[in-house]
Amino acid sequence: QTNQDFTWLLLFHKQTPEEFKKRMMKWKEAMPQIQLLFFEDNEKFAIEDYRKAVGEDTDMAYITSRIDNDDAYHLTYIEKIQDYIQTMDQVKPCILSFEKGMQYAVDTQKLYAYSYLENHFTSMISTKGSQYQFIYQINHARVLEHAEEIELKCIKEELPMWLEIVHDTNYIN
Repeated sequence: QTNQDFTWLLLFHKQTPEEFKKRMMKWKEAMPQIQLLFFEDNEKFAIEDYRKAVGEDTDMAYITSRIDNDDAYHLTYIEKIQDYIQTMDQVKPCILSFEKGMQYAVDTQKLYAYSYLENHFTSMISTKGSQYQFIYQINHARVLEHAEEIELKCIKEELPMWLEIVHDTNYIN
């Protein structure tokens, strides 16, 4: 990312194989903004867990973003999100979406331009006391159903801002 002023919180199941845990620890050593959090399936990931993991000031606005381990953001994604916040007169909870992205189909080895507002690369701006405090609290395919509770804002960019890798185990995303 062109902007390195962020904390990347990576969520893992507590039963993640040791081989992968060791690999993640090496990444953490090389990239100080990475924080690792392990939890059980039946544990609800709460914003308190996030705040503990990254040591954030509880009165600050913060951003959480959705991405899978086999997908990618454009190298300016974080910069564009943070720049957008700077344009807001008053920071208030909302969901941000870059509508334009790309899909790479592994089986056909083809790359497609894709435009979808309710994609699964959204980010959420939250503040202390917000009804929604973490992007995973809202299903990406049902964001518009929550329009009365939290505003969805589309950030227009010329370039695609995300890449989804489509393969046999995730074609329903």
